[in-house]
Amino acid sequence: MTKFWKKLLQAVSISSGILAIALGVVLFRQYNPQMPPAVESAPAIRDPFLAGQPAQLVMVTEAAPSLGLRSGLGRAVITQEPEPTPPPADTWMRFGGVSWLEGQIKAVFTPTCEERRIALPAFSVYAWTPEIFDSGLFEVGKSNVVAWEHLGYTGLWMHSGLDVLGRVQSAFPLQEYMERHISGRLNTPEEFDLKAAQCLIGSQVVFEVNGEKVTGTVSALARVPAAEVAVVSEHVMDLVPYLAETYPESGFAELEAGGLVLYFCGRQLSTEPADMKAGYFSQTRIIVGIAP
Repeated sequence: MTKFWKKLLQAVSISSGILAIALGVVLFRQYNPQMPPAVESAPAIRDPFLAGQPAQLVMVTEAAPSLGLRSGLGRAVITQEPEPTPPPADTWMRFGGVSWLEGQIKAVFTPTCEERRIALPAFSVYAWTPEIFDSGLFEVGKSNVVAWEHLGYTGLWMHSGLDVLGRVQSAFPLQEYMERHISGRLNTPEEFDLKAAQCLIGSQVVFEVNGEKVTGTVSALARVPAAEVAVVSEHVMDLVPYLAETYPESGFAELEAGGLVLYFCGRQLSTEPADMKAGYFSQTRIIVGIAP
């Protein structure tokens, strides 16, 4: 075969290959499965202690809403949890008529069952924004908490446990009081619940904000075990009614709008299996409701 015919054969081969690719692209565009266009939506806030997990989709319907997952005869649609819009700072994050977005907060709990004071380390409150968990403000050791508003309640995300240097985090004294048995070991879940009912429910808490003191009453408490953490983390914007329905003995059904909700992690208690995917101080969730 002469050089001419070799070059001609190469040219025909290259042209055929280009034509085949172009035809394949046309056929793919014509016959590939048609997917619905993605609907852009702002990110929903989620439990910051699960912030590394991808956003979950929630199945809802056009029927009348109810707690948790909704069902009915309406047409089912897929949507994300709604994003809250933080209210103006001058009208929000006020408890007992005092703004919490200025200066540091001190809190002291007085149990009803004994002569004892549980003082939390001073902390600063920052209103939730879509970027706050990436900003570093809520990192362990910063003495900061993040506030969000839902259904007329103000929630505070707080760190518990100790940091890598052994420093006490904002919610640790209350966590330690509830989880620790008088003998020094950790309580069982039953002992935790008994201590909550006998010592914390009905107890007084005094907040000091820039020299002003505001008093509240602990009226609700729920401990979410490790197996149920993923579910409660999907109920950021309906947290209080979800707790009222799921944990009817917790007292959250009686917590009225205007109440304060403290949300922090807890440990695996005696007799409980460990969640090997979670840290030592972040096995469970402890949620405390405080009425003004």
